[in-house]
Amino acid sequence: MGSLLGCRSAALAVAAGLSAGKSPFLRIDTFSRQHDEDSKEEYRNKLILEAREKMFETVGNSDHTMLVAVFTEWDNLGGGGSKRKYLESLGLSPNGMQNMKKLVRQLDSSLVGAGFHHTNNSNINGKSWRIIRSFIVSALAPTQLAR
Repeated sequence: MGSLLGCRSAALAVAAGLSAGKSPFLRIDTFSRQHDEDSKEEYRNKLILEAREKMFETVGNSDHTMLVAVFTEWDNLGGGGSKRKYLESLGLSPNGMQNMKKLVRQLDSSLVGAGFHHTNNSNINGKSWRIIRSFIVSALAPTQLAR
């Protein structure tokens, strides 16, 4: 569906994220278990949650689009240092993101094998969060389209 709507990379990222088994988002404790807990850690967690909330405002209130945005931005970053900082800023697992990347490659080769080759138009709507959310609904809840 994502290939047909011009958001192939987003479709691959969602499929990989859902197939990976474990979410790349690390759990962030918002409550201190002890009163003398390190305030540095609490401050870091607060920054991570704020960064995630800011990203939700951009992509819409959808876990799936959040996964697409995080993966796409991470994948487009350059060297290891910038990727590591990005992962830390959003509380993401490096192993989880690497697993997603491997799955994206596998799923992409399966699409090519099925005849859905990458073209200039296959990601024409890759930045349209509204269309990305639409293809997610059409793929995961097709009965909602009839309404």
